[in-house]
Amino acid sequence: MTVSTRKAAVFAGLLLAGLATESQAATVTYNFAATTTTYSLEKDFTAVGGPDLTVSANTVSTDGSVVTPVGGAGNGVGQWTGLGLGIKNGSNDNSHTVDGYGLNDLLVLTFASSVKIVSATFKYAGQIQNSYDGFAFFADLGGDGSLTQAGDLIFGHEDIGAVNYSGSYDFVANGFASTSKVFGIGAIWDAVYQSCYRRWGHDFCKNYTAFDSFKLYSVTVETGPFEGPTEVPLPAGVLLLLSGLAGVGFLNRFKSKATP
Repeated sequence: MTVSTRKAAVFAGLLLAGLATESQAATVTYNFAATTTTYSLEKDFTAVGGPDLTVSANTVSTDGSVVTPVGGAGNGVGQWTGLGLGIKNGSNDNSHTVDGYGLNDLLVLTFASSVKIVSATFKYAGQIQNSYDGFAFFADLGGDGSLTQAGDLIFGHEDIGAVNYSGSYDFVANGFASTSKVFGIGAIWDAVYQSCYRRWGHDFCKNYTAFDSFKLYSVTVETGPFEGPTEVPLPAGVLLLLSGLAGVGFLNRFKSKATP
């Protein structure tokens, strides 16, 4: 092997090693604890090493099949220091949380490229009167950019496990670590529970309506590469460069053989 051939081989090896290093998965957290003074229908977020993220305000039907963007002046995604994101969806909204009272609130998280959701943290969970600390989760597994296909609603109510109105959920540990560009975190579950007490030898009972309520404090995701159709192929330019390097090596070898 000639000196030039060795140089070409070493350069190609270094290039491939660099590509392999850059393609390793990274874990990225998007924090939503900053303050904005007004509601907006969409909010944009960035994180070091992660794709751009847009969070939009929506409402969702109880069965999860109809997702409707929130509209109107003064409505949308709100943001609070130390607490995170909530939704105001209009006159039917009772609070500044993501909740299932009146209309079911849904934050839609749209990433610029596919990620695997790892965990989420919540604040202000269950702090509104008659509210629970659970949430609904969607993932666009069909890849159509929406959350209304059959199977996009992964679960309708999952316990956050809040302590002092703060909690977290590990999607990996619970087997829901979905890979997608679009996710939904919302509150679409409600229930009626009964509270009873006994007086003068009789039971007195009253029905109460409970609903999920929280603010989304952060989400942690894992970037690619991912197995299957979400894996990102090598850029065409890199393949062309590698082909050229291989051709240079072949020509140098041919010349060395041809020289007496």
